[in-house]
Amino acid sequence: MGIDGNVILNVSNSRFYNNQASDVGGAIDTNIAGATAPQVTIMASTFGAVNDGNNARLGGALYVQQTAASGSLSISDGSLFVGNTAAGLDGGAIRLYGTRLVNIDDTIFGGLGLGEGNTSGFWGGAISINEARVGAGNSVTISNSRFLGNVAAGDGGAINIAVSYTHLRAHETSLHL
Repeated sequence: MGIDGNVILNVSNSRFYNNQASDVGGAIDTNIAGATAPQVTIMASTFGAVNDGNNARLGGALYVQQTAASGSLSISDGSLFVGNTAAGLDGGAIRLYGTRLVNIDDTIFGGLGLGEGNTSGFWGGAISINEARVGAGNSVTISNSRFLGNVAAGDGGAINIAVSYTHLRAHETSLHL
């Protein structure tokens, strides 16, 4: 699913698996531009597993690019990212570009068995975050979440943040290989 323009995207109780893109966002690609506040919200949804994970060069399951000054991404309510691959570059499960506010709660990246983690050919086995909006107010908050068995060929087996954020918070979150 490719989405361009000024939108609010809500995904709830959905399943995405065995999807493939040659460039970005194996399951969902958003390129959200404009002066308003674009929002991407994912609740109680699964990306990967069943037959196979999702696959793309950047953001194996999800690619979010936001060029507005106040974009946000929220993932919650037992969402699961398992077995997704960014074979070419960054973000085995998720690649974020220009996203100002990121809130992840009650989400699992990877799994308990071998090969169930998300994999990246370069940065961020589960999540890669690049090019934040410049200025105060940028934040990444991850709470009540688990990262299990994610692998990156380069930096950040679970998470790679390649920009400066005003706040990075991890609360009741575990990172495991």
